[in-house]
Amino acid sequence: MALFTKSDGFRRVPWFSLTEWHQAYKNIYSNNTAEQTEGYKTLLIWKARMPKLPVGVECTLSLIQVCLRDREWVPKINSGEMPMYYENDLCLMYSTTIMRFLNQISNIGHTKQTSLFQIAKQLRIPEWIVNLRHDAAHSHELPAIGLLRMAANMLLTWLHDEYWAAEGQAFEEQLTKESEIIETEDVESQTLIDLVELWMAIGLYIEAGYTSVSDLPDNQLQDTLNELMIQTKKLQDVSLDLCSKISTFLNRKNVTFDKKQILINFLINSIVFLPTSESSKLFTKYSISIDEYTAETQLPLAMIKFWQDFIHMLHEKKMLELLTLKLLEFVNSLNEDNHRRLHAALWINSITQGLIKLEIGQRNAQSLEHSYDEKNKRMTPKLMKRKLREKIHNENPELDNALCFNIMEDIPPMFMDVNFVRDIAFNPNELTIKFLGPLLDLVTPRMEEKNKQSLLQLVCIYTENNIISNDKKSKDDTIYTINDVVAAGNGQLSEDNCHDNEELDKIVELADTKIRNNSWELPSSNYDWNICAFGVLPWQIDSIESLHATNISPRLRCPDAVTNIVPGYVDSKHLSSSSQVDWEKVLRKKQRTKRKKQKGDADVMMNRAMEIVKRKKM
Repeated sequence: MALFTKSDGFRRVPWFSLTEWHQAYKNIYSNNTAEQTEGYKTLLIWKARMPKLPVGVECTLSLIQVCLRDREWVPKINSGEMPMYYENDLCLMYSTTIMRFLNQISNIGHTKQTSLFQIAKQLRIPEWIVNLRHDAAHSHELPAIGLLRMAANMLLTWLHDEYWAAEGQAFEEQLTKESEIIETEDVESQTLIDLVELWMAIGLYIEAGYTSVSDLPDNQLQDTLNELMIQTKKLQDVSLDLCSKISTFLNRKNVTFDKKQILINFLINSIVFLPTSESSKLFTKYSISIDEYTAETQLPLAMIKFWQDFIHMLHEKKMLELLTLKLLEFVNSLNEDNHRRLHAALWINSITQGLIKLEIGQRNAQSLEHSYDEKNKRMTPKLMKRKLREKIHNENPELDNALCFNIMEDIPPMFMDVNFVRDIAFNPNELTIKFLGPLLDLVTPRMEEKNKQSLLQLVCIYTENNIISNDKKSKDDTIYTINDVVAAGNGQLSEDNCHDNEELDKIVELADTKIRNNSWELPSSNYDWNICAFGVLPWQIDSIESLHATNISPRLRCPDAVTNIVPGYVDSKHLSSSSQVDWEKVLRKKQRTKRKKQKGDADVMMNRAMEIVKRKKM
């Protein structure tokens, strides 16, 4: 990137956005005094934001400052409003600016112990400007004002070609590269999603009664399995193989995107994981209404068995906490489908019950190992598993159909955090009661059963899950505001209520929406402020689309009577859109290779599997 010292990682810049940078660029080279003044003000703002500006911006600021001052003073000097010796001040300002310019660019790249003439030749700066700098620094007289103006305009032209135009092109290339990186990440993330969708499709075919690959009605799915080098014939083995491939992909270290986040987001958006009322037919024989299904406290057994291996893998990959947090967020989102929200709540319940089962299993495993050690008997893993299953069945039969986790894995700390469960209990909704009980059984320190039941009953009352029998209106009436109270009382309010209403009116008057400060104004429309980065307003756009081509059209000029040069006005014919300097050699830049994007059809095959399962269930 021309005239900009590179460094690894992020880099602080003084401009607020690419739009602001481009507007300053456009103003500086507009050949219009008013617009150039605006551009100069913008550069001063950048200087205030970050005193150490990029060399190209710093040099432009100095040159445009003296050019604007020249155009302001010369008419006044010619008319006698200012004394003639102000022209000498202008010469001194020009000379200082040119010296600073050459000194600053001499530090670009690897130019130590190199003469200024050699540096200027390498950067395609005329030799006579270097001589002008030496005359200004060492001669008894300053160079003529005409020469200084000509040098300033040539340096502005040079800055346009080597910084502003080159930087704009670099911005565009960088944005293109970022989009290609995003595309590459999309390819890799799509590969992960394709594997999950293939696993889901195979599972759905197993649910529909298919047992072998050759029996599959989808030829494309068979071809895809062959491409993945999956040679097994049984669908159950294919499912395990795909799950293993997903696990291997999650172990990869050479990917730049967040694998876990992408996978969890995909699950949350999947109607196989969180079914709608229509897709719930995949795991139940009969379609039931949301009111009937709300009474359920467990997921369908077929659904738990379908996802058992996958949830087991998520536990081994330390992803249960992230999944549960996403499910909680989904449960608390009132904009989502109620049927899917209910499934999210039941998934939290199932995961928590599985962890309770794991905790009991770990506790019993220790006692079993101890008893066998005392008898000098050997406990095999298979025997351990059978003994634990029998013990849990006898002591906790309600956990027979709960998820099974690896007994060697730990329980995620979040589920035992009392602060985590407290936040859930303090902010309940109508679905919180579906999973709060099992969470209270996991939290440490353990809560007494009496206190637990009291808390659950309180949450039921708070969320209207347990209607008081003698309150006839509590079920039918919704009370949110004073108007709702009036409507519920047939328009009648007691004197106390009327008094409270008057007090409420006073409060409302103090909290109206009247704007009393000219610094604030209401937005013209509704915006999603949650997606805005700090310091960015919703309507501010910062993208390559805002980088329009520079349109330079010279306007009214006031040329110098002798040299016919307008300071700060450059001829658009001499401007170039590309750099004339070999910056690759100066800055020793490195190039990177580009990768191409591909796309799979796993989602299509999964949809076919869903349709076949639905037909089988009918």
